[in-house]
Amino acid sequence: MIRSPSRTPTRALVAATILAISVAASLATYSIVLARGERQLARSADEHLRLLSGTLDVTINRFRPLAGLVGRSAEIQTLFAEPSGERIQTANALLAWANASVEAEAIYVMNRDGLTVASSNHAEPTSYVGNNYGFRPYFKQALAEGSGWFYGIGVTTKKPGIFLSSAIEVAGTAHGVAVAKINLDSLGANWSMAGVEFAVSDADGIVFLASNPDWRYRPMEPLSRQTIERIDAERRYHEHPIGEPIAEDLARRGDELRRFPLRTAFPDWTITVFASMRPLREQARIAAALALTLCVALALGFVTWRLRTRAIRAERVAKRDLERGVEERTQQLRLARDDLASEIAERRRIDAELNRVRDDLIQAGKLAAVGRAFAGLAHEINQPLAALRTYLASTRLMIRQGGTEPALANIEVMNRTLDRVAVLTDQLKRLARKSEPAREEVALATVVERVLELLKFRIADAGAQLDLGDLKPVAVLGDGARLEQVVMNLVLNAIDAVEGRDDRSIAIALREEGDTAELVVADSGAGISPEDRQHLFEPFFTTKGVGQGLGIGLAISYAIIQEHGGSVAYEARDRGGACFRVRLTLAAGTQARETGGS
Repeated sequence: MIRSPSRTPTRALVAATILAISVAASLATYSIVLARGERQLARSADEHLRLLSGTLDVTINRFRPLAGLVGRSAEIQTLFAEPSGERIQTANALLAWANASVEAEAIYVMNRDGLTVASSNHAEPTSYVGNNYGFRPYFKQALAEGSGWFYGIGVTTKKPGIFLSSAIEVAGTAHGVAVAKINLDSLGANWSMAGVEFAVSDADGIVFLASNPDWRYRPMEPLSRQTIERIDAERRYHEHPIGEPIAEDLARRGDELRRFPLRTAFPDWTITVFASMRPLREQARIAAALALTLCVALALGFVTWRLRTRAIRAERVAKRDLERGVEERTQQLRLARDDLASEIAERRRIDAELNRVRDDLIQAGKLAAVGRAFAGLAHEINQPLAALRTYLASTRLMIRQGGTEPALANIEVMNRTLDRVAVLTDQLKRLARKSEPAREEVALATVVERVLELLKFRIADAGAQLDLGDLKPVAVLGDGARLEQVVMNLVLNAIDAVEGRDDRSIAIALREEGDTAELVVADSGAGISPEDRQHLFEPFFTTKGVGQGLGIGLAISYAIIQEHGGSVAYEARDRGGACFRVRLTLAAGTQARETGGS
């Protein structure tokens, strides 16, 4: 097919048109999102300003009448009418009580010369009493107009605050001035915790309260020299020099901070909230990028739709062929599935049978170990029974002769003997009982001690010398009954290995290495030849004579330790004999404790 020469210019024109529309939509989106963000920013700033202004008004208005009430109190009126030392003390007590009640910074009164006569902090090192504050504007304003206010840093306490003053009139004449000082630092701290970036400036534009501590005592804009001299004369901010304008800091930040000021009616202050334009511009850029992406995606979608329409026709033909192939393949898979299901069922049956045989083999191993241990236990049981016969005859004779106390003592001895026999039989029953696998914390030291208690006569009959190392109180997670079977198999093998030899020593140790518990059972027997070691843990393999063992003890022990996620290994001793090391993972975050073991 020969394409028309005009096709390429047409496609280029379409592409250019789509690109132009996409760019125009992106720019329009940027402008709209930015404008809406600026409106939202202004509304948010206005809400913050109204909130800050409201809390400031509430805080100041709460204390505003305080100075006038103090000046009209009987104690202060009497003090200024006829001053005396006793009345000064009374005034000090009144001011201290009033200050503690309203939680102001300080309350004090001055005479017409500006000298402080009485104060709420008269007993403190920074007492105002005796200091002259006649240079302060609030003092002059109160004498001239009846009341006044001033924000500055105290020349005595070095603490900032707002001073609310009121003239003290006695018989219609101003005899002095009462002043209440309020600390606004806690108010500024609460505003800062709200996450608002703000600054409060006085009538001269000097910031005295701000979310940024570096802005304090710096003007919003440059000040004239006359203004700075006037502020210094008032000692408004005491020893704090007026710093450079914060406008220079804002310019250096480069995040396009926008100011939202609000002038308060009283005091004559300005609260300014700062909001960064950077997030708004970032949101506008993201929205513009999304709009551009959407336009391009729509254009690509249209092209894709056209290509897809053409491809569908070809797919329909291929789909019919594919469906026929799928149907044939599905039939083959059904047949294969049925065969696989039959094979899985047979495998499960075989696994169940193997598990049953394995459990029977483990039980057979238990019974074999019990049988090997029972020879020694016969002595332990026969001796108490013989003793019981003797004690019964003796007790019968004592009762006939009226000896109640000796008879009771004999009965107590017989009771302890029966308890001993009961403990031994209970241990045999617990060891021989067939139980379901369990998982619990098992104290290995307790397991070793129980096994040795059962086998102590077997050890004595063999003439073996038992060397118990340090049995650490370690705990593992597992089946106590099966772990007892492992320990018994290893100890019985050690007894068999040393029987009849000159050196008949058996060493048992239990230690902790990192997160692993290690049980070591070593003997001074003949050891195991290198050719037999590779078959050591195979079922029905034994190095003993005919009729002396089934050859399943080590195989069962190996399987049990594998089920517990541990390992058991044989080592040849340098001085002769065999050594078996069993390693098991410690129970996480637990301490070894006594357990039932089954």
